[in-house]
Amino acid sequence: MWETRNTTPFAAQGYLERDPAGREHWVGAVRASFDLAAGALPRVTPEQPPVRLAQCFDDSGQELIEESDFAPFRPEADIVLRGTAHPPGPRQTGAFSFGFLIGRIRREMVCHGPRRMARRGTALAVETLGPAVATPISWRETFGGRERFPRTGEPEGPDALNRDNPVGRGWSVDPAGRIPQGGALDLPPIEVAGDTVVPGAPLPAPAGCGAIAPHWAVRLPLAGRFDARWEAERHPLMPEDFDARFFHAAPAAQRAPLVGGEPMRLVNLVPGGVPVDFRLPQLLIDAQTRIGRDLVETRMRLVAVIVDADRARLTMVYNTAVPCPGRDAEVAYSRVRLRQASGMVRA
Repeated sequence: MWETRNTTPFAAQGYLERDPAGREHWVGAVRASFDLAAGALPRVTPEQPPVRLAQCFDDSGQELIEESDFAPFRPEADIVLRGTAHPPGPRQTGAFSFGFLIGRIRREMVCHGPRRMARRGTALAVETLGPAVATPISWRETFGGRERFPRTGEPEGPDALNRDNPVGRGWSVDPAGRIPQGGALDLPPIEVAGDTVVPGAPLPAPAGCGAIAPHWAVRLPLAGRFDARWEAERHPLMPEDFDARFFHAAPAAQRAPLVGGEPMRLVNLVPGGVPVDFRLPQLLIDAQTRIGRDLVETRMRLVAVIVDADRARLTMVYNTAVPCPGRDAEVAYSRVRLRQASGMVRA
């Protein structure tokens, strides 16, 4: 019972899940990992990492690294980037751009060197303190974290945090009104291109390319209202105002209905400034699921593209969901088959 018969060169796993309405589904997941090299097709990683069954956080338990690979009800594919932003060359500069292009999506970020917003007299100014250097692409390197200039009597608990990015730095709810005479606010290095710091104006929103934790304010409200009415009428189902976009872990600008075959370019994500160009492999993956006497055939859908630039690793996650309300004990097996593949090299 609940067996996954995997005939692909990738990792595969099956699991029972409920949709937001509470209906049971047998969900199949495939995690396809590839090694990237300049001027070559993505190569199937010899030892495939297993399907991720649960969320993965960093060592602190605060920053989400990856969501679970089981996300069959996610509206589109997540695009998640990890790695390091690298200066384009040996010449020092106060800032440089980095990011990626995939299909019609262009994600351009800016990495600054050390800088601060300082009050000199009555004016605020942004002061550059050094050149931009290689910087981890992390939510810790963008705006967020704890209020830098708390006022007397303000709470020191969760209300003092930037709820959109609790792990960031260089944040104040009102820098123009709170930076004291002779004081300064150290600014984080990473911003979205075109949304930079303006002295006297509110700070830019947190800007990242990685996964967003489900309890952060930019994602949590999409889960709906878990109030007294929900407790009395809906529990343990999701609230009536649940929004399926909650299943997305990628920033809103990094979601698309990808199918494979899309061109992708990584910019300033490896030392030396040379772009890395490749196409996503095109994979047609089918699943045959035996539920009692029924044999249900489905085509898997791409739900995540994850690039770890430091490791030169591309991961593509596919899901399928077979409704089986009240028949979970009848699910015998799911046979996963790679029907067609192009744009890749086998190990």
